[in-house]
Amino acid sequence: AAALARPGKGLLLGPWYTRHGHLYKVKKDEHTILIDILGEHIAPFAKEHGVVAALEPLRAHEQSLVMPGDEALRIVKAVNSPYIALNGDTVHWAAQAEGSLTMSIEKLVRSGRCAVLHLSEHNRQEWGTGDIGARTRQLMTVVKRAGYTGPVVMENFCPPLHSILNIHRPDKHRNGRVKTPYNVLRDGAQYLT
Repeated sequence: AAALARPGKGLLLGPWYTRHGHLYKVKKDEHTILIDILGEHIAPFAKEHGVVAALEPLRAHEQSLVMPGDEALRIVKAVNSPYIALNGDTVHWAAQAEGSLTMSIEKLVRSGRCAVLHLSEHNRQEWGTGDIGARTRQLMTVVKRAGYTGPVVMENFCPPLHSILNIHRPDKHRNGRVKTPYNVLRDGAQYLT
């Protein structure tokens, strides 16, 4: 991210995960541990490499460590580092954050802790084919009114690419091969080019 971006403008994106055996059983001390790790290890690493670590809270059925909305904001504010921020993905914030999607996204943007905004549909199809994209004008009006000037990324899970990446089956790649970062990237690049 640091090599590809202007100095200090790189974004390192990634979801917050917890082991599936712990779904819906987050303990308070796990958030304290997370805040310590982010502050003591991830923030210094991001600063050293000239990037912002933009963490993506996912829906409860995908993980339970940090929920989108007020919980994610509290944790990032507790870390209190300009190198730790949030990735506001509309599909996760619509499903899990407090209040309406527009209200939650506006709160995130106004907090100054939103490093990137992902536009993604509930149905994991092209933007505009589901109920979130149908509210694009309303959502973008709120984002603009809140003063957000950061990147907006359209995250489409079109069926051919989704099949190639085999995103929701972590153990196997298509054609029965073990999925490795190399063959996922190779096959994805072949599809995109």
